[in-house]
Amino acid sequence: RRRNVRRRRLPGRGGTVTAAFVPGHYEVWCDGAKVADVRGVSINRRAGNLFQPLSAGQMTAILDNMDGRYSPRNTSSPYTGLIRPDLQVRVRATFSGSTYNLFRGFIDTWTVKPALPGTRTAGFTARDRLKQLDDRTVTTSLLVATKINSFLKHMFDVASVSTATYSVDMITDESPFAWFRDRDLLGALQEVIGAGFYSSYVAPDGILRVRSRYWDQIANPVASLLATS
Repeated sequence: RRRNVRRRRLPGRGGTVTAAFVPGHYEVWCDGAKVADVRGVSINRRAGNLFQPLSAGQMTAILDNMDGRYSPRNTSSPYTGLIRPDLQVRVRATFSGSTYNLFRGFIDTWTVKPALPGTRTAGFTARDRLKQLDDRTVTTSLLVATKINSFLKHMFDVASVSTATYSVDMITDESPFAWFRDRDLLGALQEVIGAGFYSSYVAPDGILRVRSRYWDQIANPVASLLATS
């Protein structure tokens, strides 16, 4: 399954783009018609499974930079020293009074286009939580006759992944034995989801989700019964 979300010209359409210069406090870059620094946003994500590798969701954004506030080397910018990689960003949209997450991740790179004459813009690319897990390795205990969801939680635990940042479906399949030794975390996760025909992706709220093999068939009453049995 592929999840693609694209948004253009968020201003005036109830969209917000924010960045966490301080953990837990998000600076508003775009908020409907109030703040319109964001000229465009593109978001792409897909679920990893047996047939396609697990990969990070990606976001790109173009910002109005006529006053140079998004130029990393501009010492007069209110964001001096804060325009940097790994800054956390979040995109949300409001529709019919409800707010929906579209993307949450961490900035990879910044680009500045000081067009003269013309419109000066700055842009950035970001990846979701898989960016932070890309360099982690895992060595698990040897577990015998263990349910897959329990093994996945053990795997995340030994890799120091916070329980607040992932969610695992109630997968009742049992493995006769399972372990990993000095394996990269994403490669280990890919092996598990491939072996069981499961799926995994980072949701728009930034939570890494591991889904059962029935998650995209839940409208089917038989699949619903199997998923909860």
